[in-house]
Amino acid sequence: MSQPEEQTPPSQAPGDDAAAAPDAAAKAEAEAIAPLSLDVLSTIKEAQAANGLKHNNYQRYRQFCTRKIRRMRSKLGLVSKRIGKQYRRMTPSVTLFTRSGDKRAGDARYVLIALFETERAWAYGMQLKYDMETFVDNSRLRLHMLRRMAKADRLAQDFFALAAAVGDTRLQLEADAYASWIKGSHQFLRENWEDALAAYVHARTIFSGLAGSSLQMEQCARVVEDINTNSEYCEYQIRRASGGSSATVEELMELHAKPNSLLNSKLNDLLEETRREQAESLSEVGWRGKRVPIRDDGVRVALAAVRQAEQQLAVAQTWSLNDVTGTHKHEAVMEAFHGMLVQYNAAVQATQDVVTKLSGREASQKTQQHLDDAQFLEAYLQFELGSLAIKRNEYIVSEMESRLPENVAVTEREATKLESPVRLGRMYQNLGNSVESLRGVPTRWFDAATAGSIVNELAAREAVYEAYRAYWAGRALVEAKEFGKASVVLEAAAGKQEAAVAATTQAPELDAGVVTAAEELMQRIRSMRAYMVACAALAEEEPAAEEAAAGRGILETPKIFPQTVSEAVVAEFPPAFTPIPCQPLFFDLASTYLSFPDLSSKTGQSTAATSAPAAAAASSSGGQAEEAPKKTGWFGLW
Repeated sequence: MSQPEEQTPPSQAPGDDAAAAPDAAAKAEAEAIAPLSLDVLSTIKEAQAANGLKHNNYQRYRQFCTRKIRRMRSKLGLVSKRIGKQYRRMTPSVTLFTRSGDKRAGDARYVLIALFETERAWAYGMQLKYDMETFVDNSRLRLHMLRRMAKADRLAQDFFALAAAVGDTRLQLEADAYASWIKGSHQFLRENWEDALAAYVHARTIFSGLAGSSLQMEQCARVVEDINTNSEYCEYQIRRASGGSSATVEELMELHAKPNSLLNSKLNDLLEETRREQAESLSEVGWRGKRVPIRDDGVRVALAAVRQAEQQLAVAQTWSLNDVTGTHKHEAVMEAFHGMLVQYNAAVQATQDVVTKLSGREASQKTQQHLDDAQFLEAYLQFELGSLAIKRNEYIVSEMESRLPENVAVTEREATKLESPVRLGRMYQNLGNSVESLRGVPTRWFDAATAGSIVNELAAREAVYEAYRAYWAGRALVEAKEFGKASVVLEAAAGKQEAAVAATTQAPELDAGVVTAAEELMQRIRSMRAYMVACAALAEEEPAAEEAAAGRGILETPKIFPQTVSEAVVAEFPPAFTPIPCQPLFFDLASTYLSFPDLSSKTGQSTAATSAPAAAAASSSGGQAEEAPKKTGWFGLW
């Protein structure tokens, strides 16, 4: 018997081999894992902002990274395992990310573990860098910091390799830029300027491209700004090492004004070194025709810093917008004044230290000469410090006067902090106190004429400030409607103004601005007197008149004087509608064409009474009146 032929299953039929191959490929593609998408910059910036880096607390951020890594490893099962007598540490890899049959395959936490391990090592290195500033012997800390930064660099490269294998195009670019930035920071701390610059340029190129094509434009732009600052410093060091021209103090101060954690400590040391180089040319100081040499290096460096602060103040007063800090002119000028006051105080302290040191030495002619020069220098710096405080207060007064109600538009008053005469009076009191403090500065090195000119200048300034203080006190009383007291105070202000003008004539070297202010004060006093008289005359009227005039035009209220300074309304436009009587034009025209019916029978009047005037008119004319045809019916129609 013949055996039955084995039948081929339908799925293994020869004719179906071509159809089985595409099905297997489709199944393989379905099992393949899609490229991972992750915003690296947003992830780390949000974590840093929420965990201490707003206040440069790198230890807190490092502890956060440790806890986050532990949680993610526990969820993914990447815990250390004991194999024999050794523990094996599981690290994220492409094999684990694409492991088939695992429900955790393709999980973004594999990439996040590699990212936050890099962040933890970097945060540890930055923590050690800040600890170095608090210890004198920090050589061991520096070595530890460099090892941590080297580990962060190595982990960043591993993170980039993992992201390049499993991530999409954007993740690959961000990981490449992040790894280059970590490498640049590592080489920057090792002072390998060329390698750091190359890494920074590569990271800046990628972040600049991402800033123009991503939603995180602000974050990318901020990172690019930090990279630019570090790159400029690297270029400066390369130029300096190659024998090129070194940077000026202005360039270093511009870099120092940009907040950067890596640059601050290095720039402080470099600024001191550059100032010492420039201070070598500063050998003497002159004041009122007398010049003394500067023998102490510390005082010379402090005076060089003062000169630099003066240049920054001049630049801040000239610019309408400070390009370094991005703040408005007033804020930039106040910051420049503050920096200049700090430098003057440092110079005074350095000079006082020299005086104390020389006072303790054995008396000799040379020591006495050096001590006398140091005391002269101390008096000069104290006088300049007091003069700077006066200039600062005068600038504040001018800025406050610009915010008085009459100097601010009505549309801008809600957004502007208006000033009051009381605050201006207090500022002039502070100016008077500053002048009084300058009287204690010794002037024994000058002759009688020079010392007398200094005394006359201080007296003239004090007289002008007292006159302005009285004027603002009088204006405050006028606004408070105390017209009797205001009249007395303004009269006293006029007398003080005359005394101030007389005092300015005795000080020919006084600032022209102070002389002009003294001369202009009389016009202000006269204007305030006229305003006070008008307000006093109108104060007796009923307040209802002023309330009724509120919001109405001047043409409607010609006898009401406004007591507040504001934009006047001449007339209301468009004018309001006025009702007028409407005449019945149709009936006025139709009455001449209508004949009304005879209603004498109903009213009780005879027709003879109505026809008598017509008959009399006919007889007086000497003729017979033609009898009009009698009409019947309504309106004479029938």
